[in-house]
Amino acid sequence: LDNAKMLPLNGRFFTPIGKDGESGLYYPFFQLQSLDQWIESQQIDRVYTRKAFAIAKQLIQIIAQLHKSKYLHGAINPHHVLIDNNDQLHLSEWTFLTDARKPRLLEKERYLSSGMIHYIAPEQTGRYNVKPGYYTDMYGIGATLYKLFTGVVPFDGNDSMGIIYKHLTFEPVAAFERNPFMGKALSGLISGLLNKDPQKRL
Repeated sequence: LDNAKMLPLNGRFFTPIGKDGESGLYYPFFQLQSLDQWIESQQIDRVYTRKAFAIAKQLIQIIAQLHKSKYLHGAINPHHVLIDNNDQLHLSEWTFLTDARKPRLLEKERYLSSGMIHYIAPEQTGRYNVKPGYYTDMYGIGATLYKLFTGVVPFDGNDSMGIIYKHLTFEPVAAFERNPFMGKALSGLISGLLNKDPQKRL
């Protein structure tokens, strides 16, 4: 992918080289599955939550490195985060990648796909007069961590417009209410990442 070539060489950033049926994608040296698939195969308990902490830390470190290189991913969600057999994360999907110094919205329809709609930041809906920024990726991280720790998306609904309306106006159920093993501090952090106001996101 052309966008992937913009990135500095890093073992955590891969472009797929093939697909193995429904079981996952082949990347250089690894066979990976999406974080979403991995979450769906787990049972939320104390042991899982401890493992989720380690995965969350990895995700934050990877995105911090991307931002340090002055790029916005623009589509952070569990479908675009890949996990290998050693529980190591790898970031994928570079077609939304933009230069953080010249942020821009892509065609609105691209953000409304079934894999994106549950993780879209309010400013990506086209209903905020705000350009994307690092805070946009922060919202994606928050929504991804919500799914990681609770097993469900922050907002759901019967149609795209209903889900977008919730992103713009609703507050999600506190994550710790869905997973009592995670604690209120981390739950509060996730809520901060999901703030409607981009400038107030953690």
